[in-house]
Amino acid sequence: IYITGGIGSKEHGEAFGEPYELPNMTAYTETCASVANVFWNHRLYLATGEAKYLDVLERTLYNGLISGIGHDGCSFY
Repeated sequence: IYITGGIGSKEHGEAFGEPYELPNMTAYTETCASVANVFWNHRLYLATGEAKYLDVLERTLYNGLISGIGHDGCSFY
């Protein structure tokens, strides 16, 4: 996971790389992976009650999800 909340570091194959492999120039950080990350952290919070999962959810929501939605609110990238 990038500091911005983006996940998915490989541009080819929409995949994850090796541990700690977070390239800057080719970071894919796709919107679909951000959506899944939000859902996952929400469920972790519900299961444990630990607010740290909401911190990740919020970071991903603002930096990884909202930035991928078009101005019309109907399209995404």
